[in-house]
Amino acid sequence: MKVLFATDGSQCSDFAAQEIINRPWPTDTELRIISAAEPFAGPGPETGLSLPEYCEIIKHENVDLAKQAIDHTVAVMECGHVLPFKVTTCIAQGPARRVILDEAKRWGADLILVGTHDYGAFDRLLFGSVSSYVAGHANCSVEIARCHH
Repeated sequence: MKVLFATDGSQCSDFAAQEIINRPWPTDTELRIISAAEPFAGPGPETGLSLPEYCEIIKHENVDLAKQAIDHTVAVMECGHVLPFKVTTCIAQGPARRVILDEAKRWGADLILVGTHDYGAFDRLLFGSVSSYVAGHANCSVEIARCHH
């Protein structure tokens, strides 16, 4: 079984990681942990840098944040546990919803697992819901771990 776990390093991702750890999996299970390095979408720089230079800096910072999210998630999962499956990681650049769906299809995932921030209606309208989008567009099963704050 191939399980794709999307993380952003948040408390909700930690909750989803615990869900993975606490259940039995078939012996041939593979886990791929993915994090998206979101593209720059904001106002222009007031730093004296050109826009391309500024975007390149932001791109590298977003890749670093994605790597930190994955490293944090792996640490949470390994804390006091011997993981019973093969774990690989992947950082992909692009909007999280697209990155998750593309990697699931490319890798042949049987299940996508994501946490949800449980935004209210206004925040969902403003930010969008990655988990809802993935659930509605995936070519495989999707599990959404609801984080209780």
